[in-house]
Amino acid sequence: MALTLDYPIPGDHSTERVFLSLWRDVSNVAELSAALRSQTANFSFALVDAQVALDSFQLLAAAHRAVQAAAHDQLRTRNIYSEIIYCLSPEIHIAEAYTRYGLSPSTRHVVAVGVGIDPTKFDQEVQATIEGTQVPMAGLGKFTNIALVRQYYKVPESIQSHDPLVNAVVGSIALKGYK
Repeated sequence: MALTLDYPIPGDHSTERVFLSLWRDVSNVAELSAALRSQTANFSFALVDAQVALDSFQLLAAAHRAVQAAAHDQLRTRNIYSEIIYCLSPEIHIAEAYTRYGLSPSTRHVVAVGVGIDPTKFDQEVQATIEGTQVPMAGLGKFTNIALVRQYYKVPESIQSHDPLVNAVVGSIALKGYK
């Protein structure tokens, strides 16, 4: 079983790909977070706190929005990787998106999201950067904090099962900015 998932980006960007890699028990979160905050990080991927990642579809939706923004010169952040973090949030506040969906002192498990780079290079760079254990993306649900996802995406308690919850979250991502 491949540990890194590889998805094509539909539409005009069909040559680009999204790569997802799940890591547990990451020991260098403080270093990674400090590098991201000081803007000295040279990562070719976004780092998402796994506790707010409900499903790979959620991450793909955010990556797709980021790719579209980059293609149309409409990035609201420094680069496509920080834009992925921003696109995960249903809110328009960039700092809040970084706080909620990026790395924090309490982060233990991380999802790396790469866009448009070679899968071998992605794997090598992620493995050289993250100090933890890579696990299959199929295990993402073990690390998700459903209460936090509900709170951040304002999903009512009446939505209980996985698929409708994912639909509500992805809908929030897709409709961000529309009133």
